[in-house]
Amino acid sequence: MHPHKVGLPPGRYKTDGTPFTVELTLPDSPAALDAYLYEVMHSAAPGVLELLIEQAAEEIPRVFPQVDVVQALRRALS
Repeated sequence: MHPHKVGLPPGRYKTDGTPFTVELTLPDSPAALDAYLYEVMHSAAPGVLELLIEQAAEEIPRVFPQVDVVQALRRALS
């Protein structure tokens, strides 16, 4: 598909040197977690989204044990 022909911006290409994976860097406070996850999840390429969800499921309980991971991910993905 040619994105410009349907009014979409062109996607990233491997030759651009842009990484196709994203490493989660959780914020310092659980209060900022929802906004951070929302931004990361909604700006991720479709193929990367599953990896981000897996990383979040592992990292959030380690960094913020008081946070319900399932609820945080639901809020981020809605």
